[in-house]
Amino acid sequence: MRRRPKKLPDVPTEAEIRSYCTTVWAARRTGDIAPIKTPLYTGVRVAELVKNRIDDALIQPYS
Repeated sequence: MRRRPKKLPDVPTEAEIRSYCTTVWAARRTGDIAPIKTPLYTGVRVAELVKNRIDDALIQPYS
């Protein structure tokens, strides 16, 4: 029985992360930058980080 090759996760490039942070900072919505910077600066393992899905996050609309 042959295994199907595992699909690698889509990981944003450094340029994409930088662009996101710049856009959020320019819009003065600093709360949006926290979900990106927190895992990057807290030492979360890459394997743990890429397994996260949008559905895993509790997202609430701004009021």
